[in-house]
Amino acid sequence: MKLKVVTGTVLVLAVAFFSLELPRVSASAILFLPRYLSTPSNETFVLPFKMRFDEPDEGFFALAFYWDNNETDPNGKYWNFTYESFVAKFADGTGFTVPVTATVIKAIPEGYPAGYYRYIVSIGTAGEKGEGKNGDFWVNATMRAAGLMNGIYTPHAIGDQDITIRIVVSETYRTREGVCTVHVTAPPLPPPEIAANVDINPDTLNLKSKGKWITCYIELPEGYNVSNIDRSTILLNDTIPVDPFWVNKTLESVIGDYDNDSVTDLMVKFNRTQVIDMMTVGNQTIKITGQLADGTPFEGTDTIRAMHAQITLTDVHTVHLNVTGAFLQGENLKVKFYSYSGAFQGETTVWNGTTPTQIDLSLDLSQNSPIENAIFILADNEENTILNLVNFVVHRSDLFNKITQILMGWPLTPSAERIQFFKELLGISKQWPYAPQ
Repeated sequence: MKLKVVTGTVLVLAVAFFSLELPRVSASAILFLPRYLSTPSNETFVLPFKMRFDEPDEGFFALAFYWDNNETDPNGKYWNFTYESFVAKFADGTGFTVPVTATVIKAIPEGYPAGYYRYIVSIGTAGEKGEGKNGDFWVNATMRAAGLMNGIYTPHAIGDQDITIRIVVSETYRTREGVCTVHVTAPPLPPPEIAANVDINPDTLNLKSKGKWITCYIELPEGYNVSNIDRSTILLNDTIPVDPFWVNKTLESVIGDYDNDSVTDLMVKFNRTQVIDMMTVGNQTIKITGQLADGTPFEGTDTIRAMHAQITLTDVHTVHLNVTGAFLQGENLKVKFYSYSGAFQGETTVWNGTTPTQIDLSLDLSQNSPIENAIFILADNEENTILNLVNFVVHRSDLFNKITQILMGWPLTPSAERIQFFKELLGISKQWPYAPQ
């Protein structure tokens, strides 16, 4: 039999015809599957998958991987993983233009007993429309070497456990299967905790005070620098963070040596109201914790005294004092009176103890002249002021409240006693023009 060879124009046309009619063969591919990974127990790790779309129209992919866990085994909880998230991006850093979704199913494999579970993670393009872009892409699944049950992680045991993988890329159903062995190692030892020196200011805190901040000064031992402290990690009693305003202050404005001991300290401030809300009367140990920028933790404590101290206006010549707290030998409590202009008008000592004691006082203090400014002072036995517990200034709002009380009580008061109300109203009228708003 002789083979007839067709040459010339006919052959060229035939080649052109078939080139136009035959669809391009897909070159989509699976480029990389994880086979072996090592990770510390309870830490996250990544399962990386690299694939390629090379389609004449649209590309699809689906991948699934699973691991088994026997919950009937008392040690089974130590041989489990947790899927956390995934990222799907092309090699050039761009994302997919179509949705990519993930699902996790916990099921009993066929033929296995109850209590033996298979965790199946599926990730892939969703919907009927595929990805129009061709190129290499990665799908990275983030896992944790710990099982999750009732919101609590159980760290994985030290040893090897397999994750089984199956991948399909595009409509050509290019598939690859494999096993990735995850070698779980002991978790890294945490860095040693630094013993910090902390000083809370004020040392004595009036739980009725209206200030804005509680100040804390932090010193670190030799070899550490307070400028490396991550202020966003600092907590007071594991609960209250540094106020955001002070987290964002420049380092130059919060680093110094406030106690002049030649050791650099970092100043931070906490919201006073939040601190007061968690305290009671008496000595309180305040714990300050935080981390350096490299994650090294530090902790320090300070003890401060908390008390209640409050002054209210009884009438224009009298204030009422309430104070509850523990006081030390040699301390005394006094109220000093001043005019609006700052002129001293007198003082009264309300407690002068010789032994440490807990006191609970409620008493009226009167002055011949109208009360304008009363300062409640904690002082030592040499009359040096330790702390101004209360700085009470009579405002027009206080005077207005007294007017309201007088007017409400006037109809019920015998005529013979109304003279006292009249005198008080006269005193208020004289004080009103000078009282602050």
